[in-house]
Amino acid sequence: TGSQRMSTPGELRAEPPSVEAEGPTTALTASVGTPLQLGVLVKDDGFPGPTVRRSFTRSGGEQSTIVVPLVRAKGFIQTDVVRSSLAYDTGLAVTWLHYRGPGKVTFDPMTIELDKLGGHATTTAHFSEPGTYMLRAVANDTIFTTPVNFTVTVTENN
Repeated sequence: TGSQRMSTPGELRAEPPSVEAEGPTTALTASVGTPLQLGVLVKDDGFPGPTVRRSFTRSGGEQSTIVVPLVRAKGFIQTDVVRSSLAYDTGLAVTWLHYRGPGKVTFDPMTIELDKLGGHATTTAHFSEPGTYMLRAVANDTIFTTPVNFTVTVTENN
């Protein structure tokens, strides 16, 4: 018999967020220097919900953040060290990523915090050079992540 990690009540009920593109995900076209607007619709069950951030300094001076879910089970609190792109205040966010492609892609904004039950997340992508890119929107409810991919062909700006 081994030890098992205790789940919080929110984790026991939590389902992954759903994410769907607002518009096509393939055969998208853009040009260098001209922004492309992308959007997704995200839905979630609201679990685990918001979290509390606690910052601390590690030995050596590195700053880290501990995230504590606001859900407790008989005094037990699970903590995870996480990246700053998670949605602390609502428990749900979408992060846009350059998954594949030849040049640099910047997103404005890169991470969008949503209501805990979901909403629309829109970003503008800027491409540095021509080529075929795969972009990814990732919905994150602090327990589960759900991606959706976009394929974009970028040409030189005429």
